[in-house]
Amino acid sequence: MDGLVEAIRRNIKRVYAFTNSQILFDQITNEEVPENPLLMALRQRILEHVKNLEHLVLKCVPDVNLEPPLHLARVAIGGVHDAKSDPTVENCLICS
Repeated sequence: MDGLVEAIRRNIKRVYAFTNSQILFDQITNEEVPENPLLMALRQRILEHVKNLEHLVLKCVPDVNLEPPLHLARVAIGGVHDAKSDPTVENCLICS
């Protein structure tokens, strides 16, 4: 959710998000209302943020696959500065 808030703050309209939580993924992508009040509140808040975007893609991936997208997201918003020799930047269609 922090990533969505940052994207909206920076006027980014298209977001590709990744989660390693199957429960969270199911709660966001399914129409069912969760029984757990905390999950229901989280789902509602995320959907409120999504209304401010033109496009959102949410993918559920294993833990081992989260580091490259997280790193690219940090580079994209200026959270870290990457050396040009970094293969994650060289292979990114947006960054190169």
